Amino acid sequence: MSFAYWNPALAGQTRLLDPCSGRVESVVMEDPGAAPPDLATLGRPVHGLRIDGLARPIDVWYAGEHWVGLDAVVSNGRRLTYRLR
Repeated sequence: MSFAYWNPALAGQTRLLDPCSGRVESVVMEDPGAAPPDLATLGRPVHGLRIDGLARPIDVWYAGEHWVGLDAVVSNGRRLTYRLR
């Protein structure tokens, strides 16, 4: 499976295909803790998934089975944030 963040089946994976590099990455799925405050405005419970085992972990957020966001630290310590609106 690729890094298809919008697919909740991502949670059960231990290896993911990076479509940019063509490499298969070994990953560990963890609980990232509380959702970011801006996702609380959705008016429904949000849960997360941390993709770890990479150089930089990626936090993916879902409301039910629907992908609603992603947070990651990128080069130079900058933060990349996606939100589905």
